Amino acid sequence: SQTWTRGEGSEALAAEIERAMNLGVYVLLAHEMTGSGGQEARFGCEFGSFFSCTDGATPQELLQRGIYSEIAVALKGGPWREASMALLGIALTAWRGYRQHRLGNGNPDASAPHDYNTPADRHRFLGYSTLLLCGLSFVATLYVALTVVFIGNCR
Repeated sequence: SQTWTRGEGSEALAAEIERAMNLGVYVLLAHEMTGSGGQEARFGCEFGSFFSCTDGATPQELLQRGIYSEIAVALKGGPWREASMALLGIALTAWRGYRQHRLGNGNPDASAPHDYNTPADRHRFLGYSTLLLCGLSFVATLYVALTVVFIGNCR
């Protein structure tokens, strides 16, 4: 992995992430896993190396802020690559749907249901629908990806 092992480049990344967290920006983590299928060229690594690696580890400030409190989207290689990228796209879309559902009208304290015939409630309902469809897509993608485990491939 080169995330935390590039010296000044890693320090700049850590500072940027910390600024984003200070501004309340949602940080979605994607983790390149080790394995076959081109993972060597993508510098995949074991998750544990982020905590204790002689070449560099996650800065303590980010660990204390809870950067890893949410599970990262695993990016695998080989036959799993397409499913991994699909799950990353679904996670990004779900995040957008959740934000629209919760903050669509600018009021973070607003609650469901979205029963009123107003543009803001219609917008929030679309965010909620997007979130539910992403959940369904996530499960469907996992089921399709499981064919690799049981059959070997889809061809």
